[in-house]
Amino acid sequence: MLRVYRGPTLADRMLAALLFSTTTVAALLVLAEWMQLPSLRNVALLIVMLASILSLAFVGLPAGREEAADEQ
Repeated sequence: MLRVYRGPTLADRMLAALLFSTTTVAALLVLAEWMQLPSLRNVALLIVMLASILSLAFVGLPAGREEAADEQ
């Protein structure tokens, strides 16, 4: 989570957040099978949907001040 907060670039922050969400989903799916709780699968699905929306929003946003300064 430190990389999400302090990442050197916005892309690094996004990749760290997606990695964290992927790991969380994997853990939730393992716990859902182990504890026989199907509601954890629904939570994992919700996290996957939020992560995909987050990545689509990140790609669709125009370049921010930090990236514009790097290009000049």
